[in-house]
Amino acid sequence: MIHEDPSQARLVDADLHELLQQIENDDADWEARRDHKKRDPPLFANTVLVLFSDHGPRMGKARLSLQGKLEERLPLLAVLLPRRLVKAWPDAL
Repeated sequence: MIHEDPSQARLVDADLHELLQQIENDDADWEARRDHKKRDPPLFANTVLVLFSDHGPRMGKARLSLQGKLEERLPLLAVLLPRRLVKAWPDAL
């Protein structure tokens, strides 16, 4: 979708941002409750979210630039860990 029309990236970015914000808010709200151990954790509380991308929106002449070559060879990899996992093993992460 985005390879054909780079302007479409904004639509994906907005949806992804909204999803990540909702995960963060749900996680924080659940932990802030005094009775959180008695309640079911939020949907993504036990989920590791992995995002990756091949090379971003660089196509055509932009890809021939030094920056374009770097982006082609350095794909994105992002990992979002559940807050409880980070708190339980802070030194391991």
